[in-house]
Amino acid sequence: MIEFTLDGRPASAQEGELLVHAAARNGVFVPTLCHDDKLDPYGGCRMCVVGVEGSPRPLPACATRVTEGMVVSTLSHENGPNVPQLQKTLTEMLLSEHLNADPGGRPNELVDLARELGAEAPLILPDAKREPYTDRNRLMGYEPDTCILCNRCVRYTQEVMQCSALSLEGRGPEARIVPTWERSWLDTECELCGGCLSVCPTGAIYEKFLEGPKQAGMTVEERQLEQTKTTCTFCGVGCQIDLNVDPETKRIVKVTSKPEYVSNEGDLCVKGR
Repeated sequence: MIEFTLDGRPASAQEGELLVHAAARNGVFVPTLCHDDKLDPYGGCRMCVVGVEGSPRPLPACATRVTEGMVVSTLSHENGPNVPQLQKTLTEMLLSEHLNADPGGRPNELVDLARELGAEAPLILPDAKREPYTDRNRLMGYEPDTCILCNRCVRYTQEVMQCSALSLEGRGPEARIVPTWERSWLDTECELCGGCLSVCPTGAIYEKFLEGPKQAGMTVEERQLEQTKTTCTFCGVGCQIDLNVDPETKRIVKVTSKPEYVSNEGDLCVKGR
């Protein structure tokens, strides 16, 4: 085990452990948006920045590994960065670039984080409106106005599914996620497994039949669905899945899975989802 200091208290970490994981094990929450345990360290959104003694600038906890004797701060200090204020400012910057920050009641980590940090968009930038995206596949859609360009979906297709179904196209306010070479999802290596959808932190990639409670026949928002764990029966792998049920109608609305499920680690095929 490695010994280090976290917010003035002694803490321990495993050899080579990422700071974001070590902090969580020691009872300190570090917010992230671009990070996913299935994916390689990225450090793109900078939401997880922390102060590290000896570093001239804050470092991303999701891409920094703990070293022996490291002194880390997630708080505000006179001689170091005001980490909570940095996180709040970064959240407000993301909110100001997105007209549709909370679409259709879908689970949204950005909105949840803004609520926790007390962050609000000071203004909406004039160029925040992005060109809508349409695709002829029947299962998944994409809302550029909701996307925070964290690249989770692109990295998932490349690192987990080992294909090049999605890519980041354009720069600045025109940047967006598109199927590779701007083709339809159906014309890429995409198998419509929904993995990119499951790792999206804001609901920018969504299931088309869940575009709204009325279209899906739901009585509640998507984030209010109840879950029942069971096993998929399509093949012999035995993937663990969650049936998302409308609490009023008792109707199964969609199927999801969780990373902690051993047999499939949260991944599903198009049949299971």
